[in-house]
Amino acid sequence: APGGHILACKLISGEAPGARIWSSPQTLISIQAEGFIPKVVANPPVRTSWGALVLPFWREKRTVPMACQSATPESAGVLLSFDDGATWQPQGRIATAGTHLIEGTVAEVAEGCLMMLFRTSKG
Repeated sequence: APGGHILACKLISGEAPGARIWSSPQTLISIQAEGFIPKVVANPPVRTSWGALVLPFWREKRTVPMACQSATPESAGVLLSFDDGATWQPQGRIATAGTHLIEGTVAEVAEGCLMMLFRTSKG
């Protein structure tokens, strides 16, 4: 079954693998947000030239039958942070008939211009 909440930890201190200290997990977006549909990430955020953090994610329904299956349509989008990751807001609902748009990645291809790529079952 896919996803749930999207959580993140920040590196607080330490460079060596054994000396690293991480923060407690912070919920960036919960499964309850947007109609109780699981959220999934596969790639890291990108910092844009204007300072925003952009984290691609997708909304994917559970593959096993459940009593509480979400009515929210599957789609892809991004989480945006304008305060260095303190808060995040979901943006966009990209969908294509007949396939999932998963494992999205984002690149800034020109100043102020983002390109998002996905894995699909359509080739």
